[in-house]
Parts: sequence; structure tokens; C-alpha cells
Amino acid sequence: MILWGIDPGTHTGLAVWDTKKQEFKFLATMPIHRALLKLREEKDTISAVYCENPNTFIPYKGVSQRTINLRKQGAGSVKRDFAIWRDACKDYGINFIPTSVRGAQKKMDAKTFKKHSGWQGKTSEHARDAGNIVIGMK
Repeated sequence: MILWGIDPGTHTGLAVWDTKKQEFKFLATMPIHRALLKLREEKDTISAVYCENPNTFIPYKGVSQRTINLRKQGAGSVKRDFAIWRDACKDYGINFIPTSVRGAQKKMDAKTFKKHSGWQGKTSEHARDAGNIVIGMK
């Protein structure tokens, strides 16, 4: 079974997780239009798309008020991107699962993610967030 994890936003995090092999097939950050094109190309192989739901955002400990305000400012576009993913999955007949990622799973540094996931390639914060949505699922 192939699962996708999506961290929506200007820089879309995309993780493709193989539940049988328990490994990532793909992990990257890209513009939404490229990620949606990949969705269309691979729609027949995808069992489900797990997309971080921006409507569940709760600031985590250690985040400054300035950061919280900046995130709120960008929330409208992220909510729009979330809706685009939901609609695209519906159009392609792919199971769309809104999800919430909090705590240690969010904003993991590259070194910790490498140890946690076994992924040896370069990752961005967005790709790691997407990866943490689906890693370990069976």
C-alpha cells in the first residue's frame, strides 16, 4: 500500500510511504502545482493521502508570539491549499484523510529525522513534516 503525506503550503512537503517495505519511496519539497501533477500521474498507485489540516493548528511550546502571528497570517493560503488537495483527491477517487501533527513530530531537525526514518537523502523542514505524517503506518 502506498500512502502520501502532505504538508501544505507555499513549499509543499510530499512524502510517499510504502507500507509493505516500511520505507519512503520519495521525500521532497516542491510547489503545489508540481505535487498535484505527481498526484495525477500516480493516482492509480495511491491508497490514501494524509494531509495536515491547518484548521487544527495549536502553537507548540517554545514558539514566539511573532512566529505565531506570522503563521496566522499565512494560514489563509495554507487552508486554500488544503482545500485544493481535498478536492483533487476527491476528483481522482483517492481516500483523503485530514490529520493533525503536533509535538515532537513537528519541526524535527534533519539529523533526528535521518535517525528516526532511515532516509539518507537531503530533506527540508516541510518534507520532514510530511514524512512524519505517514512514517510507520501499516
